Amino acid sequence: MNLGIDKIVFLDIDHVLTNTDIDNTSFLSYDPSKYKLSEVNLANLDKVLDVTAASIVIASNWRKFKMPNAAWLFDGKWYESPLESLKERYGSKIIDMLPVEHGLSKCECLELWFEDNPWFSKHGHYVILEDDLREGYQMHLVYSKHLIMTDRRFGLTESSADRAIKMLIR
Repeated sequence: MNLGIDKIVFLDIDHVLTNTDIDNTSFLSYDPSKYKLSEVNLANLDKVLDVTAASIVIASNWRKFKMPNAAWLFDGKWYESPLESLKERYGSKIIDMLPVEHGLSKCECLELWFEDNPWFSKHGHYVILEDDLREGYQMHLVYSKHLIMTDRRFGLTESSADRAIKMLIR
C-alpha cells in the first residue's frame, strides 16, 4: 500500500516531548502529573514537521493505555491524556500508531508496521525518536541508522531536531 507520504517520524512521547528524569511509566503507577508536554520540545517537533513535511506515527507506549473519557484518575485527581492533546495539536499529521502486540518491544511492533506498509519500507524516509534503550531499536541493524535517542532530562532538543531533519531530507 502506498501511503502517499514519504517521510515519517516514529514518535515516542515520554522523555521525547516531556523532560523529566523520572522513569516510572508502568500503567499501575503512572503519575501523569510528572509527564507534562514541554512547549520547548513541542516547538522542536514542530520544526522537524514544518521543514520536512513529515507525518507522525505514534510509537509511544501511551498508545496502549485505554482511558475512559481520555483521562487518568490518579491519586484522587483527573488528568487529561497527553496523547489526546497531541491529536488535537497535530490532527491529520498523525497518520497511525504502531500496532499493540503484548509481549513485543516497540522495535518488533515497528517491524509489523513495515510488513503492513511495504511501499513505505522500501521508498520512505523515517526517523525514530526514542529515549528507552529497552525497546531494542539500537540493536537492529537497519533501525539503528534511523534512531535518535533523547535524554530523558531534556527530551527533544534543538540539536536532536536538527539531526532528525537531516535524516529525513537526505
